[in-house]
Amino acid sequence: MLGTIGSLEGAMTNVARCSNSWHIAQSKYSYKKYEFAWPVPYKKNNYETTFIYGGNTGWRNLGNFMPNLEFDNVLGEASMGNSYPRNQWGVYDEDLFKYLLEVLDQNDKKKFIYVMTTTNHHPYSLPNDYKVMSIKIPKELEQNVVNKRLGEKRLAVYQYSNEMLGRFITKIKNSKYADNTIIAVTGDHNFLDCLSYPNERLLDALSVPFYLYIPKNIRPSDVDVSVFGSHLDIMPTLYNVSLSNSDYMAMGENLISNDAKNNIIFLDTGVIMSKNGVVEHNFLNGNFSRYVWNKDKYRQVLPSQWIAKEQDMIKHYLSAIAVSEYLIKNTEK
Repeated sequence: MLGTIGSLEGAMTNVARCSNSWHIAQSKYSYKKYEFAWPVPYKKNNYETTFIYGGNTGWRNLGNFMPNLEFDNVLGEASMGNSYPRNQWGVYDEDLFKYLLEVLDQNDKKKFIYVMTTTNHHPYSLPNDYKVMSIKIPKELEQNVVNKRLGEKRLAVYQYSNEMLGRFITKIKNSKYADNTIIAVTGDHNFLDCLSYPNERLLDALSVPFYLYIPKNIRPSDVDVSVFGSHLDIMPTLYNVSLSNSDYMAMGENLISNDAKNNIIFLDTGVIMSKNGVVEHNFLNGNFSRYVWNKDKYRQVLPSQWIAKEQDMIKHYLSAIAVSEYLIKNTEK
């Protein structure tokens, strides 16, 4: 698996990343400028672009990599001063969101801001003054818990991070930004360090939340939330909602368009998914596992010897990886 930095790179560059691939940010390719990166369409439309990380921007060379993706400002914990308490990775989420509000208020420019929090990450520490609400693992989940003590600790931090995010979103909705601000929120990984899933729950094992707030004045009237989506689809969705007829280059789909109904997604864990089924692969040794969706059990799969359009799914994935590698390696500047 590529880990957090791999997920971040794939999202930021708008192109697919392959499992066991090299990290762009820590290679010679980190010093190139990519015209297909997330912020580029916003820069072309006169937005101020900012990357905010709750930790040290020296992590994985972010301080050098992010400016080459057309971020005007790259801000880390050093930019926030010494007044905030820290965890092992950086400032706690509540303080990061306070700082984000300060950045929003700095000027009246149109802004594209990407924020990466640190609290919801191992070893899962919380501010001393945070009061954790009662946590009880449901019976239906108990059999999936690998480490109960770690699971409870993980859920406490997840509770905290969600509460701090909710407070921030509520502030935005009750502020002058309510009618002109879009908020997109997602996660990097699942609870795999403390939960195990049976094969039939492959989707639950790999999925992460995606929350999208769009002001009523520009919100689509009808959105199909059953379509398949991945990190690659976030920015095409935001471009189409927030920028009027702007050109952009990205591998993902606009999730609120009809095109997303046949979307094929692929994860750096070696899994390809679509409405037609799932292929779990290891292209290094040629092993494949095939699944079809269980019509009687929502979000679950059944083993299969063959999936309709399986070859199309594999071809789509291999083509995306090949094009991605070419674009990264052959960008000239």
